Amino acid sequence: MFGSLLDLMDSQQSSKSKPSKGKGKKPVNEGNEKEKQTRRLWSVKEEEALLACMLDEFKDGVKWKAENGFKSGFFGAVEILLHKMLPGTNIRATPIIESKVKNWKEKYGLLADMQRLSGFSWNHDTNAIIVDSLDV
Repeated sequence: MFGSLLDLMDSQQSSKSKPSKGKGKKPVNEGNEKEKQTRRLWSVKEEEALLACMLDEFKDGVKWKAENGFKSGFFGAVEILLHKMLPGTNIRATPIIESKVKNWKEKYGLLADMQRLSGFSWNHDTNAIIVDSLDV
């Protein structure tokens, strides 16, 4: 269900985040002993596992509900479940899971805003937004 939508979002992100190659510029990681990866690419399996872990942990919603999101410790608990589901993964609560959830919230907000406008609708069969009018 979420796979095609998430694939679309990831393809849009990866096309925007490609570094430009300028002449005479040093690579960012040159001279650093530890090379830092600037962006983590999530597989569909990892995203589905993350979502399943979040839903599983949130079953007892009163425990984790806060005014503006989740109480502290929620992402740590999700990380523990995720490591049980995907042994050997390097996904950590901070900053990886928090960043992914923030990204999902941003994308959801954009899609929700788009659906509120006239001229857009949601197709449940293809999990895609349909533009009803070319004027939009």
